[in-house]
Amino acid sequence: MIARVHLTRGSAWQATAAYREALAMAEPDGNAQVVAQAWAGLARACYADDPAEAARYAELSLTLPSAAGPVTGELAAGWVALCSGDTASAARYAADVRSEAGRRRDPAGLAEAMELAALAAYRGDAAAVPGRPAARRAAGLVEAAAVWADMGSEVALATNALLRARHAGDRLSEDVARQRLHRLGVCDDAWHIAGPLAAIGPPPVPEVAVQTLGHLAVLLSGTPVPPAGWQSRKARELVKVLAGQLGRPVTRTTLAALLWPQTPPEVANRRLSVLISTVRAVLDPARRHPANRFLVTDPSSVRLNTENVVLDTVRFHDAACAAIAADAAVEGSRDAAAGVDVVARLEVVVGMYTGDFGDDGELTGEWSERPRAAFAELHRDVIRTLARRCLRLDRCDAAAGWYLRLIGEDGYDESAHLGLIAALSAAGRHGEARRRYHDYAKRMHEIDVRPAPFSTT
Repeated sequence: MIARVHLTRGSAWQATAAYREALAMAEPDGNAQVVAQAWAGLARACYADDPAEAARYAELSLTLPSAAGPVTGELAAGWVALCSGDTASAARYAADVRSEAGRRRDPAGLAEAMELAALAAYRGDAAAVPGRPAARRAAGLVEAAAVWADMGSEVALATNALLRARHAGDRLSEDVARQRLHRLGVCDDAWHIAGPLAAIGPPPVPEVAVQTLGHLAVLLSGTPVPPAGWQSRKARELVKVLAGQLGRPVTRTTLAALLWPQTPPEVANRRLSVLISTVRAVLDPARRHPANRFLVTDPSSVRLNTENVVLDTVRFHDAACAAIAADAAVEGSRDAAAGVDVVARLEVVVGMYTGDFGDDGELTGEWSERPRAAFAELHRDVIRTLARRCLRLDRCDAAAGWYLRLIGEDGYDESAHLGLIAALSAAGRHGEARRRYHDYAKRMHEIDVRPAPFSTT
């Protein structure tokens, strides 16, 4: 029914309306099967607004017979229980559904039961460390993924990929899966429907996040620190310098000389000590944590504690390196699906680069220019890798677009020019490829570089 489509796409309000309409039509006719399905759907759709009502609907769905047996109702009851924190009931429902779905040869019910069981175990032991129990949970999710793949259920498969990424702590894979769900038409309201996404919840909001790709922003539990909260421009500069070092320590002597170049060293060092206290007050205004929780200092150095501070520079750097390595790992492989997954990863990483490091111009000199150049070059490496992978997958127009982006940033990038010509030729756009070759040759002559001969391969 259409209500199920709305539920799958995460449209809770539309699903609720459709299920209520189905109830209004089925109850007078005594159609127990439709009524049971509608109550189960309502239990999941209305959970965020009224958990108690959702539990009541789930119980009602189990009182009526259905052609699918108790699978639909027990899954609804299991997800409502899990989202409400009742892991024991969720695990019990998962076991019952797994048995019943197996008996009825219901692969969708079986896969969902495996996910419910895995997440119930995960929620029931949130403090679990890597080991055999964690491996069993992961195995259940992997087994469910295989079932969804056999069924060709793209939304369920993308959801499962997100579950596995969260279980593994792989933020990049989680972002890729979330983007895939959006492309499949699943809206953000899906996180409020009793099901796997609501069970794991959205990504946790970090206590402290520092964004320096573009303009500086420091967020405390998701709330930006206002300009007046900084007390001094030097405090902002110190945070930027440390963010550019990806959590590596910087000596006190270096920081003092950088921030107060015309000041005697002993005076600059005293000012640095005061500035460190100022930054700590910005990052922890209520002073609820030990001094080194966010900003770590010792007698000789200072660094941001990347265990407790989320840096966009670190996220971008690590994700970019991982995506480029993933591309290298599938080089020469005939597995097209692996190449498509690499493209998705690279596209997510490109989106992480929200601007050049310290683009607001507050910090100048070597300590801003070096990281700015390094991050910008890594960003270009990601785009270049993405363009090449698209070309290998015969996504010629996409490859051409990425190469054009590289040329727009650096008109003398020879490899980007040659890649663009190859992409246009592969797409059958030979006239445009020839025109682009003339542009390339002109650029190379301007810098006294001999252009490569024109080639359509």
